[in-house]
Amino acid sequence: MGIKRNEIAAIGDQHNDIDLIEYAGLGIAVANAEDALKEKADIVTTSTNNENAVSEAIAQFLLN
Repeated sequence: MGIKRNEIAAIGDQHNDIDLIEYAGLGIAVANAEDALKEKADIVTTSTNNENAVSEAIAQFLLN
């Protein structure tokens, strides 16, 4: 599709998301993510996946 890695953002919370977070140009972990994922992420949200972490990430990091 011609999409470059630096054009991809990924949001995760579990260990199985580490490869996704590492591959994406912008890796985002939610506040209640596993510590191993938070260490790999570029950004950690202030809200959890049970709150509004995805909308926070979109508004703060992808729309600006």
